[in-house]
Amino acid sequence: MNFSQLKSAFLNLIRRSRTEQGFSVEDFCASAQHHVTRHIVSKLHNCLEYLRSSGQLSDMKHIVISGGVASNNYICNGISKLAHLHGLETVRVPQRLCTDNAEMVAWNGILCLRESSSEVHYYPDIPVTVYAHARFPIGTCSRELVPSKPRRKLGISTVHGDLPLKVFDKEELRKAAKAS
Repeated sequence: MNFSQLKSAFLNLIRRSRTEQGFSVEDFCASAQHHVTRHIVSKLHNCLEYLRSSGQLSDMKHIVISGGVASNNYICNGISKLAHLHGLETVRVPQRLCTDNAEMVAWNGILCLRESSSEVHYYPDIPVTVYAHARFPIGTCSRELVPSKPRRKLGISTVHGDLPLKVFDKEELRKAAKAS
């Protein structure tokens, strides 16, 4: 599932449920926040497992949390728990610096203009062969190298609260099931 599907599921749920007796906005929002956190933590766990198995995690010491995610204590807590599980430390950008991305891009533009950066190109000087793209890759995409599921499954219910995250090794569970 991706964020778009997650958002659609919650929008459909709120459309169906908001007029029902006993509907709680607070519970709905807490549930949405928990599911978003689970999604982020699960994807990050899978990525970190891939990096560890490919030998690329040995030099990594930190996970930096920034943007809207850094503005949410619940999500940061889930990521911090996962980082701890993988022997990493989290660094959280101060909330006052985690504003809307469009605002950050515009502010960067203002600073570039103030400094007369060579990266600033004024409209009349832009060649007609330059195109704007909504999305553009940065570097080489390694998405196809990362397995769709991690080897060790996260105990998703442990994302919530102060207890450490639990993981379950699929191979060990299979061996235990065969032995019994």
